Amino acid sequence: MKKAVAIDPAFGRAWYNLGLALAKQEQLPDSIAALTARRGPSAGSPEVPYALATVYARAGRMDEARAAAMRAQSLGYPPASELLKQLTQ
Repeated sequence: MKKAVAIDPAFGRAWYNLGLALAKQEQLPDSIAALTARRGPSAGSPEVPYALATVYARAGRMDEARAAAMRAQSLGYPPASELLKQLTQ
């Protein structure tokens, strides 16, 4: 995935996939960096702030997690509502 990002830094899906892969490896700061670096025409996808919300929460960055979940919710991503409930408990 790092190759895809290096070849085409505007390939948003590669940044997203890289961020998810890094999160699975518990490389949370690097995951956040990849997810926030996402560029390209699909950068407005609600999947990105949703993924960011989950990674921020795992990193203990709760204010940022709630803000990202609210962003995903505002973009019409149904799972974000449930995540937001969990983050505000």
